[in-house]
Amino acid sequence: MNTPADAPARADRTSRADQVLPVLWLCGAPASGKSTTAWNLFASRPEEQIAYLDIDQLAMLLPDPGDSFALAVGNLAAITRLHRALGTRALIVSGVIDPEQMVEIDDALGDDAVVTWCLMDADGRTLRRRITERGWPEELIDRALAEARDLRRTSIAHRITTTWATLPQRARTEGAAASSSRALRPPGRAPSPADSRKPSNDPLC
Repeated sequence: MNTPADAPARADRTSRADQVLPVLWLCGAPASGKSTTAWNLFASRPEEQIAYLDIDQLAMLLPDPGDSFALAVGNLAAITRLHRALGTRALIVSGVIDPEQMVEIDDALGDDAVVTWCLMDADGRTLRRRITERGWPEELIDRALAEARDLRRTSIAHRITTTWATLPQRARTEGAAASSSRALRPPGRAPSPADSRKPSNDPLC
C-alpha cells in the first residue's frame, strides 16, 4: 500500500521518466576494458538507480537470428523505453560497435535517450597480451588489433586508455569514463548533447 511518505519518491520517478535517458556507451576493441570498467561504474553506484547491460547479450538467440545487430538494437530500444518509464537515472552499455552503426543506434533510440560514446583503448602490446590470454587464435587476434587501429581513427571524442598497471590508475580510468556522461558527471559539469563529438581534454584520453 502506498503511503503519503511514498509521494515524493513517486513524484521524483515521474519527473525523471519525462526526461531523456542518458546512455553512456563504452565501446572499443576486444580486451580494451569495456566490460570491466562498465561493471565497476555500475557497481560503485548502488544508490543512484543506474542500470547496466552488455550489448552482446541482447543478440544472443539460437538458432542464429540472421541479423544479430538488428536484434540487439531492437532489444536496446525496448529496454531503454522501460528504464525511462521506471525513472532510471542513466544506462551504462558496454560492447563492440562498428562506428558506421552509431547513427543507426541513435535513430533507433529516438527521443528516449541520448548516447555519449566513450572509446576504451589500450596499446597494441597490452591488447595482444590480454587477447592471447583468452586463448584466441592468431587470426582473430590480428583482426581485433586491426579493429582497434580503425577505431582510433574515428571521431569518437571521449577516449580513455585502459593500459593500467596499478589500482589507482584503474580508478582514474573509471573516473574518466564517468565524467564523460552527463548522468555520471559530478555536479556543475553539464555538457551539451554535442559533447560526445567534441575533442576531449581528459588527460587519460
